[in-house]
Amino acid sequence: MNRLNPLRLIRASTSQPKPTKLSVGGMLDHYGIFELCQPATTQPPSFTVQEKGKALVYVKEVSDNLNTHKPYQKVPWQLPTEPQNYGTQIDLWKEVSQCIYDHVDLAEEQAYTVLTAWVFASWLLEKWMIAPYLFFFGSFATGKTRALEVLSRVSMRGWLALYTTAANIYRPLETWKASLFLDEAEIYGDKHEILGLLNASYRKGQYVCRQTEKAEGYETEFFDCFGFKAIAGTKELARTLQSRCIIFRTSQATRKIHFFINEQQCTQLRNKLLKWRFTTMLTEGTELTEGVWKRGEELVEQIGSQREVELFYPLISVAPTKEIEEELIEYAKTASKQKMEELSLTTESTCLAAILEAKELGYLQNGRMYVRDITKLINITLTLDEQWRERFTSGICSRLGFQKSKGAGGRAVIVWNEKLIERLKKDTRYASCFIPPLPEPRSERSLPSRAQEWKDAMH
Repeated sequence: MNRLNPLRLIRASTSQPKPTKLSVGGMLDHYGIFELCQPATTQPPSFTVQEKGKALVYVKEVSDNLNTHKPYQKVPWQLPTEPQNYGTQIDLWKEVSQCIYDHVDLAEEQAYTVLTAWVFASWLLEKWMIAPYLFFFGSFATGKTRALEVLSRVSMRGWLALYTTAANIYRPLETWKASLFLDEAEIYGDKHEILGLLNASYRKGQYVCRQTEKAEGYETEFFDCFGFKAIAGTKELARTLQSRCIIFRTSQATRKIHFFINEQQCTQLRNKLLKWRFTTMLTEGTELTEGVWKRGEELVEQIGSQREVELFYPLISVAPTKEIEEELIEYAKTASKQKMEELSLTTESTCLAAILEAKELGYLQNGRMYVRDITKLINITLTLDEQWRERFTSGICSRLGFQKSKGAGGRAVIVWNEKLIERLKKDTRYASCFIPPLPEPRSERSLPSRAQEWKDAMH
């Protein structure tokens, strides 16, 4: 009886041709790395491949354990021509920083350090769990678009996507792992698909879902759009999205900058950054170690905000010197403080401050407080078109964590919760609500106190 040879079966199965797919580059397991390049404008793009312990080569296709990769013939970003020696990392850092400085005028000198770090971190995307976003916020003609143009030239696979739609970027972002640059963000304000994509692609491992029409009906598809992104606009972003951004407020240039982008300089920097990427990724790899988690905890202690640490961790990690690392930490502290001050103006903070004030004024009775009274306190300082309604106040109270009930006449009340108050007191977002008010200045003429004004308004 003939017996099948298992070894022959294995060899037969492994000899089957691998699936072919288009690619722009990536890791070859743990032994190599490749990237789409274009050595000459007269030639089509090809792959430059670096394997550990081997010389750099240029090929028309490359295989890993699963697929045979072939190069895209056209992509929406400027390609490197070839990996180029860069000296030391601090030498390359200075070149990138100078390039940004030559093209963009920003109010804060430290901003150039942050942007340089962001560019470096974008070339090591596989190492990070969080991809921080940039947001350039300012009026018209203040250099927002120029910042995106320059950064897209020197970031890894920098795709400046103008007037795009969500449908046009789901698949490319998943396939290319490009750094996405979106200008005029205000046009996306009511496009929930774009906002959903941006909110869901900030953290590695999250997927954006989308309904796709098929012949047999609709099918839900999931896209991994994780990657670095930069946005520019004249209006503030949705709060959930803006909290994921390092924010730069722009103004008109006050010094001379390059009128045109120095394309030769940017090409050389892409080449050097590609060489740095190859060297760093093959040396350090992508595995998370215990030291990474420990360093993250240390930074939370220093900076004080976990979200800000998420944003700045990749940037701090690529700093070439201790001095630059400390500069980035200080910038993160300042950014965190500014965001906390802005959060103190949010509806939640306004509502909590009114709840605490109402308690001081004696409106807490038997562990309950009328939402009507809280609303009246808030409305005292607002214009007619800004006035809150009880239903809106009630929703904000619920968002803060207060349980609601019914009082006399069926009117809404909140139930006082001392444990909740103590918890909110420890939340840095609401720190300003618990700061005691300054004593009111005395004058010769007797003036009614703020508390009396509020009490008069309540009746």
